[in-house]
Amino acid sequence: MPEKPLIAIPVAAHTLQELKEKTAAIRSLPFDVLEWRMDGLDALSPELATQGLSLVKSEISTPITATIRTSKEGGSFPYEDALYESCVTAVMAGLRPGTDAIDVEMERAPAPRLIEKARALGLSVIVIFRMPIYSSNFPYMRVEFLCQWLQCLRI
Repeated sequence: MPEKPLIAIPVAAHTLQELKEKTAAIRSLPFDVLEWRMDGLDALSPELATQGLSLVKSEISTPITATIRTSKEGGSFPYEDALYESCVTAVMAGLRPGTDAIDVEMERAPAPRLIEKARALGLSVIVIFRMPIYSSNFPYMRVEFLCQWLQCLRI
C-alpha cells in the first residue's frame, strides 16, 4: 500500500493532436497515474485507440489507466458493445503488464471476456459499476450484487 495518496490526472481529447498537446502540457506535473479517457476521441476505432495509446506512452512515463466511458456511464462513447470490446482489446495489447490498467464497465456485455483477456495479459483491471439508488437497501444490494458478480469471474 502506498504511504501517500496517489494523484491521477485524467486526459481526454477530440483528436490525436489535441491529445499530444495535453499530454505534453502535463508531463512535468507531479502525478502518479494518467487516466486516458479514450471516449473523448472523435470517431473512436481500434486503430485510433492504438495510435492514441502510442502517443500517450511516448509523452508520459507514469502508469496509465485506459478508460472508455460510455454515454450510459456519463462519457462520450455512444457505440455498441462490439466496438467497445474491439477498442478495449486493441489498447490492452499495448499496455504494460504490472504497470498499467484497463477500466471495464461491468454492465457491458463483453466485460467478462475483457477482464479475462486483461488478466491473461497481466494487466490490472478496474471494474466500474454504477447502480441508481432505488431503495434504502441500496448499499447492501450493491455490495451483494458486486460480490456475486466478481465471484462468478473468480477475481
